[in-house]
Amino acid sequence: MIIDTDILIDYFRGKEQAKKQLLKIEKRSISMVTQFELFQGARNKKELNLLKQFIREWAFNVYSINEFISFETLFLLEKYSLSHGLKMADSLIAATAIHYDEELITGNFKDFQFIKEIIVKKYK
Repeated sequence: MIIDTDILIDYFRGKEQAKKQLLKIEKRSISMVTQFELFQGARNKKELNLLKQFIREWAFNVYSINEFISFETLFLLEKYSLSHGLKMADSLIAATAIHYDEELITGNFKDFQFIKEIIVKKYK
């Protein structure tokens, strides 16, 4: 299951619900985009190192952006950006879920619910 960035942010903010949700997921995956977003949000070197350690210790499978994901992202943006306001980062995460045929769990359900090509699970 691909885990959206918002759940990991909640985990780092100490929200117990996020920790419980992560513990329930057997195969934890994230898009490289999520790793980008987390690293960009680090306020200092210590936080960055904690993020890197967290990803290693929780054994997240980090999916790189490949050619298929790039083209699928373009397709999703063309199909949904004007009609539903789909953003680039979200389209990359959705394209990753499509490519690896995995469900996506997110607290930002409204940002993904209209994408028919993936199964989106609600967090919260």
